[in-house]
Amino acid sequence: MTIDLMGLDPEARMRRVLALLIAGRVALGLTQAQVAAMLRWSLSKVLRIEKGKVGLSYTDAQALADLYRLDEAVRVQILAVVGAHHPTVGLVHDYRDLLTTTDRAVISLEQSATRVRYWGLSAIPPLLQTRDYAAVYHHRPDPIAVERLLDLLALRQQAMFATGRRTRLEVLLEEAALCIATGAGRLTQLHHLLHAHGTAGLTVRYVPLTAGPHRGWLGGLTLYDVPGEPTTVHQLNALGGDLDTSPAEAQRAGALFDQLRDLSVPLRDFQPSGHTGRAPLQTIGAA
Repeated sequence: MTIDLMGLDPEARMRRVLALLIAGRVALGLTQAQVAAMLRWSLSKVLRIEKGKVGLSYTDAQALADLYRLDEAVRVQILAVVGAHHPTVGLVHDYRDLLTTTDRAVISLEQSATRVRYWGLSAIPPLLQTRDYAAVYHHRPDPIAVERLLDLLALRQQAMFATGRRTRLEVLLEEAALCIATGAGRLTQLHHLLHAHGTAGLTVRYVPLTAGPHRGWLGGLTLYDVPGEPTTVHQLNALGGDLDTSPAEAQRAGALFDQLRDLSVPLRDFQPSGHTGRAPLQTIGAA
C-alpha cells in the first residue's frame, strides 16, 4: 500500500492517521475494549484517540501500529506525521518530565539530521547502547524513571534506524570506551556494536590507544547536520553538555573529527591494546 500523508495539510494528515489506525483495528476484528485491555489503557483513552478528542502521542501511535501489524510503509508514514504534529516532537512529548532542555534539543536533532558524527571518549553513543549497558549510566533513585528513560532510548534508536530513513551515522570511539567494563553485559554490548556496524548508513571505528596523545582526549562531541540549518555541535560532558551552532565551532569540531577518523581503524579489527592473541572480536562470544 502506497500513501503520501506528508503531502496533505496538517489537519488532514491527522484525520487520515486516525482512519488508518481504526481500519487496522477493524481488520483484525478487535473491539475498542479489547485494544484497551491488550495495551493496558483505559477504554476512554482508546475512544478519545479514535475520535480525535485527545492528541495522539508518538509512543501511543507506535503501540497501536505495532498491535495492528500495519504495513511497514504505512507505519513509517504514521509515525512521521505524529512526530511532526507535536510541537515538542513526538518522542519528547511523553517523557518531557525527565528531560533537560538540552536533551529535548538533541532528540529533535536526531530526528531531523541527515548526518550525525559522534566521537566517544569513554562511552558508547546512546543510539548504539544495549539496554543493560545504558542502565549503568542512568543513576536515579526512582527505578520507574530509569525504566522510562530506557524505554525512551529504545524509541530513539528505532526512530534513527527506521525503514526508509536516510541518515548517515558515523561513530568514532576511543579504545577505552570499548574496554570499560559495565558488568556482565560488556561483551553483549561489543557484539551489538559489531552487528550494528553492518546497518545501512552506519559506520563504527575506534582510535587505538597506540595512536598516542591526540586532541580528542579533551572530550567527546557530536555533530548534527540538518538540511537548511547550521551544523550543531554538542560538547559532551557529565552534565549533559552544551550545544553550539557557531560556524567557527562547527569548523573546529569537524576538523577534529576528521583527524580522529584518520587515526581510527575498523571496529571489526578490535583488539584490546596489549592483547597478544590474534582472535578477533567475533570469537569472544562464548566467554
